[in-house]
Amino acid sequence: MARNWKLTLSYNVLSPVNKQQYNETMKSLNFFIAFIIFSSVSSAGSIRGKVTLGNEKMTISGVSIHLVDKKVRFGTDRNGEFVIPNLTKGTFTIEAMQLGYTRSSVTVTLVSDNDVQEVSLHLEESPFQLNEVVVTGSFNKHLLKDAPVITEVIGRRDIERTGSADLSEVIRTQTGIELGTSIGQTQNVRMQGLNKNQVLVLVDGERMSGKVDDAVDLGQIPVNMIEKIEVVKGPLSSIYGSEAIGGVVNIITKNPKHAPSLHAGVTGGSNGRQDYELAAAHTFGGLFDSTHELSMLVNAGYNKYFGVTHYDTSFSFDGIPEYDRKNVDLKLNFSNGDRLQADVKAGYFEDYMIWQASSIDFYETETKATNRKRTLSSSLNYQLTNGSNIRVSAHYSENEHGSVKIANTGVHADPNIATEKVQTYRGQYTFIPYASSVLTIGAEHNSEGSTSGRLKEGARTIANDVAYVEDEWSIGDYTLAFGGRYSANSVFGGFFAPRLSFRYKATEKLTFRASYGRGFRAPSFIELFFDFNHSALNYVVEGNTALQPEKSHGFNFGIDYARDDIIWFRTNFYYNDVTNLIEDYIKQQATVGNPYTIFSYLNIAEAVTKGVDVDVDIQLHHTTLLSVGYNYTSATDGNGVELPFRTPHTVTVKGTYDHPAWGTSFNLRARWQDATLVNDRRQNNQTLTGAVEESDIVTPAHGVVDLKAIQPVYDMVQVSAGINNVLNKTVFPYGQIKGREFFAGIQIRL
Repeated sequence: MARNWKLTLSYNVLSPVNKQQYNETMKSLNFFIAFIIFSSVSSAGSIRGKVTLGNEKMTISGVSIHLVDKKVRFGTDRNGEFVIPNLTKGTFTIEAMQLGYTRSSVTVTLVSDNDVQEVSLHLEESPFQLNEVVVTGSFNKHLLKDAPVITEVIGRRDIERTGSADLSEVIRTQTGIELGTSIGQTQNVRMQGLNKNQVLVLVDGERMSGKVDDAVDLGQIPVNMIEKIEVVKGPLSSIYGSEAIGGVVNIITKNPKHAPSLHAGVTGGSNGRQDYELAAAHTFGGLFDSTHELSMLVNAGYNKYFGVTHYDTSFSFDGIPEYDRKNVDLKLNFSNGDRLQADVKAGYFEDYMIWQASSIDFYETETKATNRKRTLSSSLNYQLTNGSNIRVSAHYSENEHGSVKIANTGVHADPNIATEKVQTYRGQYTFIPYASSVLTIGAEHNSEGSTSGRLKEGARTIANDVAYVEDEWSIGDYTLAFGGRYSANSVFGGFFAPRLSFRYKATEKLTFRASYGRGFRAPSFIELFFDFNHSALNYVVEGNTALQPEKSHGFNFGIDYARDDIIWFRTNFYYNDVTNLIEDYIKQQATVGNPYTIFSYLNIAEAVTKGVDVDVDIQLHHTTLLSVGYNYTSATDGNGVELPFRTPHTVTVKGTYDHPAWGTSFNLRARWQDATLVNDRRQNNQTLTGAVEESDIVTPAHGVVDLKAIQPVYDMVQVSAGINNVLNKTVFPYGQIKGREFFAGIQIRL
C-alpha cells in the first residue's frame, strides 16, 4: 500500500514574544539541520573562526554564521567562536550577522578535503540604530524600528564620541532635549516645553534618590557605567507613574555579559579636569551544567573638576562648581539559558561640590555640598514553557545630602542635612492570550521618604500602591498597544493614567506612529511639606498640603523613513495640555509689622506646549555620517503668555569621519539655540524679599561647537583628544558658562 506524506506549514500573526520564540526555534532548527547534513559527510575539512563586535571588540554567543554556499547557519559560543565541520575541498563564503551591527563576510578556500582554515570577522555597529533593542516605551522588548512608541537611543559609541564624563554634556546635542539649571549649576532635563520635574529620569528603569530642587541631578549619574540611553517623548505615566508627563530618560548600565574583560581609562583637561575609570568583567560558565552562567562586572570611577568662576556683581549663580565625584558599582547576572535570568546590582556614589556666589546673594558666600548615594537592586525573570514570563524586582536607593553656606566673614549659614530614600517592589506577569496579543499585568508598591530640618515635622513618607496593565496587538503591519496604571497615593488619593499607541508600517522603509496618554505629577516633598526660614534675607517658604497632582493630556504623531544605511528621517509632532500646574506665589507680602515675605505653592496655573522634533541621519560615504536635528517649542500659560526657560528654536549637528587608512575617527558636535526668555529670580535673590521686582530677561542666541579625535594605537589601546567650545563662546545668564576647554585621554580594553 502506498503511503502519502504531507507537510503542512501554518503561519500565525506573531507578537513580540512569539516572534522571539519563533526566531529562536528556527535558529535551533537550522543548527540541527546543519549538524545532520554535515555529520553525514565523511570529510574532515573545517573552518574555524571568531567574531568580535563593535569598538570594544566584545564577544557574545548567538551571532549568526551563514555558510552562503550551503545555505545553512551556525552560531557562535559565548567566546564568539564557531566551527563549520566536515567540509570538502573548495571555496566558501561565510557571512556573520547580528542585530545592531553591519554584516561582515569572508571568502575561504580549502585546498584539500582535510584542510583546516581559521578566520576572523569583525562587525561594526550599524550607523543607524534601527535594530537596537529598546525596553523603555512598553513592557515588551522591541527593535527600535518596531517599537509602537517614538523612542530614541544614544548608544555607547555616541557617548564615547562626546569625550565627556558629565551626562549633561552627553545628551546636550540630542534633539528635543533641553538642559535646565538648578542650585549650584546642577543640570536637569526638560522635554516638549515642560518643566524639569515633569520629565522622569530613571537608571535601569528605576527611580533614584538625591534630587536637587525637585529634579534629578544629571551629575550624580556616572557616565563610565552607562551602556546606552533611551529617550521616550510624551506621557508615560501609564507605565512609570508620577513625573512622566513630558517623557522618560532611561539610563541603561553596562551588561556584565558583553562588557570587556578589562577596561581602564584616564582623561585630563582644562580647569583641572581629571577622569579615571577602571572596570573588569568575567563570565563563569558551566557552573552546574553547560547552560548555567554567572557574569560579573566591577566598575569604578573618579572625576575631578576645579570649576569655573565668573564672579560678577550682577549674577549670583553663573559659576560651575568645583567637584570631586567617586563611584563604585557591582553587577551580577545569573542565567540558565533563556529560561532563568537573575540580576543583582549594587552601587555607591559620592560627590563634594563648592561654588561661589556674588555679593548680590547678601554676602559674598561659598557653598559646600556633599551627596552619598547607595543603591541596591535585584530582579528575577522566569520564562515559562508556554511563552509567558514572570518578573519580580526590588529596588532601594538612599542619598545623604549636606550643605552649608560660608560668608567671607567666616560665618556659617543655612546648614542642611537631609536623607532621601526610594523603595520599589514590583511583580508582573506577561502572557499570550491570543496569537496576536501580548498582555502584561502587574502590581507595584513604592515609597519615597525624606528626613530634613527643612520639612514640617522633620520626616515625611509618601507611598503608592499601584496596579497596571498593557495589551499589545500585532496584526500584519499594524501594532496597537493600550493600557493604564492606577496609583493610590497616601497623600492625595488615586489617579488613573491611560495610554493608547499605534504603529503602522506602510512600507519596509516608511512607518507612522501616533499616541495619546494622560500624565500626572504628584506634588513633591518641597511643595507639600517645605518649611524653610531664611530670615537672614527676610523671606520664608512654606509647603501646602492641600495641593493636587498636575494632570495632562499628551498627543504625539511621528513619521519614520529609513532607506538601507543611506538615510534615516524621523519627525515627531507633539501637543500637551497641562492643568493644575503647581507654581510658587507670594502668600504674604512683607510689611512694617511683619518684615518677612512668605512664599508657598498653589494649583493656579495651566499650560499648553506644542512643537516638533526633526532628525535626519545621512551616510554620505562609508566613512562619513552626518546627523542634523531641529526642534521648535511653543509654551504658553492659560492666558497665552509665553513661559520662561523654553528655547523656541534649536538646531543640532553631529558629524563623524573615519579615516580609512589611519583608523582615526574625527567627531564634531554643534548646537545652536535661539534667544530664550528667562527671569532673574535665580540670578537675584533680592527678588525673593520684594526689594526688587522680578523681571523677565533674555539669554541671547548662541552656538557651541565641540571637536574630538579618536585614534586606535593597538587592538586594545586608543588615544583621544578634543576641544569643547572651540569658538570660546560664553553667554549669560543661563547660557554657555564654560569657555574653551582642551582634553586628552587614553583607553585600554582587553
